[in-house]
Amino acid sequence: GSPCGTCGAGLGEAFFDLLRREDMAAAAAVAGKNSSLRPLFSRMLCVLLIVHFASTALFDVILLIRSAVSSGAYDSPPFWLSAAGLAHNPLIGPSSSTLTKFGAAGPALVLLRSQSWRLLTASTLSTSAAQLLLNLWSARTALAELERRVGSSSAAGIYVCSTLVGGAWSASLPLG
Repeated sequence: GSPCGTCGAGLGEAFFDLLRREDMAAAAAVAGKNSSLRPLFSRMLCVLLIVHFASTALFDVILLIRSAVSSGAYDSPPFWLSAAGLAHNPLIGPSSSTLTKFGAAGPALVLLRSQSWRLLTASTLSTSAAQLLLNLWSARTALAELERRVGSSSAAGIYVCSTLVGGAWSASLPLG
């Protein structure tokens, strides 16, 4: 890493030495001096989660309007806040058909139709407003802390790898 202005050691070496001593206040100060250690990936992930959730909401509203205009000729999911929508998903969120269109992973889609890209896209979907809030909180706390410790590219790599492994494991489970 680049030399530290204070002690002359490599910035990465000084940062991880501080972490080993569990001096989090000093580690945060070192991270603040190096923009590559600021939690950029976790911020981008939060934006992606919000945009993806809003897109599913807009998609369901468009389907609802389209169905109303055409006198029910289109199959639309129930509105999220309607009685039927809350019966389908009481935590307020998109229908399973909408989630599938936006990249949700399922064993039949991943294994039988060879749509392995769904292993990655499924990680950005939220099935409910409650899950979206939990995902945002974890991205802004745990992922941001990991990013401060190992850097943005390493945190992104860990996130993507864990997403792929978790998705593959989930897709390999038997249905039912």
